[in-house]
Amino acid sequence: MDRDLDSDLVTDWTGGHGDADFRVDDDQYFVYGEAQDPVSIRPEYLPHTLKISHTPDATDVYLLNPGVVTPDGEWEAWYLAHWLPGAVRYRSFWDLMNDEYRNFRDER
Repeated sequence: MDRDLDSDLVTDWTGGHGDADFRVDDDQYFVYGEAQDPVSIRPEYLPHTLKISHTPDATDVYLLNPGVVTPDGEWEAWYLAHWLPGAVRYRSFWDLMNDEYRNFRDER
């Protein structure tokens, strides 16, 4: 696992919005599932995320976000890819993996 994301990747994924001027309110941010807007991310979290998978030269990655923690202690999970306008976020790694499994099984 690698906590140090390439700074160019951070800039590319956030569109340079890593500053305090880019705000997403809680009503937008804490929406998960089908109703979620992938653009509703908080770029300030990105440099602090834990990268848990990344294929060399791939343009997608799984991250855990210690900035958002469930009451059970689970870190929010993000899926970033070049074809997304932001990130698909999940309440936990468990939720992310279950969604990936359903996609793999074509159960969506």
